Amino acid sequence: MDKTELQLVDFFLSSGASDEQSKVMAKQMIKRAAQLSDERGWSDVEAMQHLLKLFVEAQQG
Repeated sequence: MDKTELQLVDFFLSSGASDEQSKVMAKQMIKRAAQLSDERGWSDVEAMQHLLKLFVEAQQG
């Protein structure tokens, strides 16, 4: 697991996900960020920021 994946796992754990869910969600988010980066011409950081923002907004209702 790389540093980004570990950070995301910790983030999802702190958001209430189980260990296994956190690992799956981290991998999925990294994959989706790469897709957005390619599709929209965003940097990897911009894509990840976008996805994290959506996640936090969804958590807040």
